[in-house]
Amino acid sequence: MPRSVPPGASGPRPAAERRRYVAEALRLYLAAPDSAQRAHRGDRVVARELHAQGVPLSRLAHAIRLATLRRHLAPTAERRPVQCLAYYRAVLQAIRPDENENHYIDYVRCQYDQLFPGAPVSLEPRAESQNPALSRRR
Repeated sequence: MPRSVPPGASGPRPAAERRRYVAEALRLYLAAPDSAQRAHRGDRVVARELHAQGVPLSRLAHAIRLATLRRHLAPTAERRPVQCLAYYRAVLQAIRPDENENHYIDYVRCQYDQLFPGAPVSLEPRAESQNPALSRRR
């Protein structure tokens, strides 16, 4: 039986919020130049876990940009597609505190935009600007 929102409560139901977060996390993942062509069941599980942990979509987008830049700037001849969202979860966990400062995030965004001009899909999270509840840390 679905839970109902108590009278007088504002905002989306937790399940609806989670669904929007998961959809946006998957959109961000699939927008990366090195990502797989489609999301799999495990990617949805990882996205739900990120939501449960309170990871803001903007932080996930930063991790995707940072990992993509590192992959493209590394001196390697072979670069296989990233097969799962869990790859970026590991990047999130490895980001140093100084890599989360606003000036560094802006630097990474600028470098990413220069390396991938006119990317077909934006790596800017949409849901956070539409729903502040998705960007708060829990």
